[in-house]
Amino acid sequence: MCHNSKKFHPHGALPPSLSPFHTKDPRTKGPKDQRDTSNSSTKMETILQDSKQGQPSIVQKDGEEKNHKKRKAVTSIEKTEKKMKKKVKQDNKIYDDSMPLQFFSKSADAEARKLSNFALSWIHVDGNRWFPTVEHYYQSQKYMVIGSRDLALRFSCETRDGVPEVGLEARAAKSAGSKTYMKKMKLVLRSDIWSVVGMKAMQCGLNLKFQLPEFRETLLRTGDRPLHHFGRRPGFWDMHINKETGLQRGDNTLGKMVQKIRDRLRQTDSDDSD
Repeated sequence: MCHNSKKFHPHGALPPSLSPFHTKDPRTKGPKDQRDTSNSSTKMETILQDSKQGQPSIVQKDGEEKNHKKRKAVTSIEKTEKKMKKKVKQDNKIYDDSMPLQFFSKSADAEARKLSNFALSWIHVDGNRWFPTVEHYYQSQKYMVIGSRDLALRFSCETRDGVPEVGLEARAAKSAGSKTYMKKMKLVLRSDIWSVVGMKAMQCGLNLKFQLPEFRETLLRTGDRPLHHFGRRPGFWDMHINKETGLQRGDNTLGKMVQKIRDRLRQTDSDDSD
């Protein structure tokens, strides 16, 4: 029998390196083990050196970073909880009978904003024209008083899904009916006439608005709370109360008109139930 010289071993056994039963001596370390030991010793030397110099070690830095992340997570949770509590407080604010309800176009409470003349309500006047807001209708009547019907029609449209020439925004409608704009157009609105017609126009617009189910329900949910129409420069229509002194400025005519409509709606509901 012939034997391959490369595989023949005179002692009849394979060398340790080729034996299937050979196991590596655990005391012998390869290049990777040496590299890990080197890194560990370097890390330990860095920790000892930092501690001698009074600087925070790597371990301390890792601990501080973890604590910072924990504090950041806790802070984020606390902020979220505060926002939720604030939202609930604002949502319930309109139903709180313990204090007056202040409303205007930028009220924090969405329900309170519905009481404003700037709220998109689409009132239908005389079964003919659609006005996006009470403000649109009120400003349009100024041009009816001075006999400019064409300019008055700019505030309304023939269909509810249309867009008036002055735009959908109530602020734009207010600007288009301002004294500055009328002066630019060389038009004069007599104050003695408008003081009477303007009140009727406002009353008509509010009546039409609060006949709509959405706004009617919002108004009735305010209960018996006094309604204050807020104004930064209080005058005939609005009011402002100084939080420090309690001094009230302005006539709050709009707030009082809305309150009367609320009383009338409540009386109507009472009569219907009887």
